[in-house]
Amino acid sequence: STPDHCHAVVTAAALRTGRHVYCEKPLTHTVSEARIIARETARARVATQMGNQIHAGKNYRRVVELIQRGAIGPVREVHVWVDRSYGGLPATPAPLPPHIDYDLWLGPVPFTPYRTEYLPFTWRNWWAFGGGTLADFGCHHLDLPKWALGLGLPTTVEAEGPPVETESVPPWLIVRYEFPGRATSPAVKLTWYHGGKRPDYFKEGTVPKWGDGTLFVGSEGMLIAGYSSHKLLPEKKFADYQRPESFIPDSTGHHVEWILACKTGAATTCHFGYGAELTETAHLGNVAYRSGQKLDWDARAMTARNAPQAAAYLQHQYRKGWSL
Repeated sequence: STPDHCHAVVTAAALRTGRHVYCEKPLTHTVSEARIIARETARARVATQMGNQIHAGKNYRRVVELIQRGAIGPVREVHVWVDRSYGGLPATPAPLPPHIDYDLWLGPVPFTPYRTEYLPFTWRNWWAFGGGTLADFGCHHLDLPKWALGLGLPTTVEAEGPPVETESVPPWLIVRYEFPGRATSPAVKLTWYHGGKRPDYFKEGTVPKWGDGTLFVGSEGMLIAGYSSHKLLPEKKFADYQRPESFIPDSTGHHVEWILACKTGAATTCHFGYGAELTETAHLGNVAYRSGQKLDWDARAMTARNAPQAAAYLQHQYRKGWSL
């Protein structure tokens, strides 16, 4: 539960001593760190759990069952939106309060002068420490389509947003991901929105009033979901729909899963292997935005084939005395 920029070094240190590790989302601050943590996790063979608390809820499980049993037919289009907005704050250097060990708080990242706007929570507004709304909420909301559709890593990523700021994250963003087909499932185009942006289906009146959530668009209908509820659309068409028999067992509870995994070696549902891919997917949206170009993503090589400038935003950069 440190800020994002310290997640990787703390997690790696614990894994290398053979300790079980729980880490809040996003798992890391950069794509390169996510890859290293995934590798260290495989070597350590300990219990791991990323703080994707909603994954343990019953609602996500029922949605996954509906999608995987073909309730709305093959899904080729998904929309994910969060109204939260970070960024756009002023930031001016200020005297360091005596009760803050700022050097320790900075941890591995390059030194930047202390600013009152950084602490205690607003560090999420700055690239140096976080990744804005997408990094904060991406792992929660992208989890549902990843799980339901068996998505891996994207092949292309394109972002639209306000002019890029060197230090501050964007108040709004639209990111378009393309995922390849899997086995008998088609390729998927997934669009992320935050900061008040939403899919056009809301303007058209095709979907009901809804908070943050996910919209699956299938050949036979749509499914809209949030953290705790979901609906098949159009509602009239699915009024008499007989739900499939449940095949995903309910969780014992997000934190209970974690404790049992530590004590017995049982699996957790959001282990670091899964969490690393979710984290990378979220971060790639920010990388595309900051690079100013659609990324042709080579996941195996961890590189954007067409955008060498993206490397600066993929790779962690630590100050002297810190390493991973």
